Amino acid sequence: METTSILNAFLALLFVLGLVGLTSVAIRYFGAERFLTKTLNKAKNKRLKLVDYLTIDARRRLILVQRDDVEHLILVGGESETIIETNIKNKSAKQ
Repeated sequence: METTSILNAFLALLFVLGLVGLTSVAIRYFGAERFLTKTLNKAKNKRLKLVDYLTIDARRRLILVQRDDVEHLILVGGESETIIETNIKNKSAKQ
């Protein structure tokens, strides 16, 4: 009787570890940033908005940020943040 309870506990542990592993693979595959971007952009009356991003490698990311009707391209990650281009006119802005 004791052997079956140990076996059940071991199988339950394997099951939980498998679920944790599948969750981490799903987050890596689908990207947590995708859900964060949708959440940040829901408020329509905000002046600052994350327009798009591109993951370059594990540390660095290109981010396109919009403030009012002007967009800024920023390289973040690594050891510092660098502004690549600024004052990009938003093509979809009303003139």
